[in-house]
Amino acid sequence: MITNEDYYQKLQTKTQQLQSYDIEGKNFANQIMNKSLSKQDIFIISTIDRCLNLIDGFILLLQNRNMTCAGAILRLQMDNCMRVYAAIVAKDKDALFDCLIYDRKICDQKTNDGQKMTDTYLKKAMCKYDLRFSSVYDNTSGYVHLSSKAFYQTINDCYEHTIEWKVGGPLLEKHNQVLLEAADAFISFTGIFFKLLKDMCKTKEQIK
Repeated sequence: MITNEDYYQKLQTKTQQLQSYDIEGKNFANQIMNKSLSKQDIFIISTIDRCLNLIDGFILLLQNRNMTCAGAILRLQMDNCMRVYAAIVAKDKDALFDCLIYDRKICDQKTNDGQKMTDTYLKKAMCKYDLRFSSVYDNTSGYVHLSSKAFYQTINDCYEHTIEWKVGGPLLEKHNQVLLEAADAFISFTGIFFKLLKDMCKTKEQIK
């Protein structure tokens, strides 16, 4: 079991990695904003801003060892990846950007090969970048919706047909390993997010 002391030592390196993405995101956005903005530029700037806000929040949640909220924010960062991928493969990119600007669902939009861009399709497609993507997506959805994760997180111990409950208060040390795995996944998917943005911009030479 990873003690809290060991957890915070391991967390330092992961926090530094996340903070480096914060710098990368700001530099990325600055390059785009130094010109007239297209719908694609607005989409990119919006996703970067959301990504950086999620990074800031995720770091605080890791520091507070808040697994419930950290799991939910990991899921939101994965959603960022899926939306950028959707913009890359969309048959009608303007229509997809309009979905963001005017709060429309993207599930009715289609890819270049005619696939509907449902979350199920997108999460499976993202496995080409990280084989864990679909399974982690499903797992973290358990933190977004009320699920068995809420039940098992409240159990402190079981013995002699008795359950010892924990409601509120600090997270039990036995969950530290899961938190660190969530941090690694968040770092990995954030790296994929920026790779997708760069791929998206290559055709128009927006990013050097």
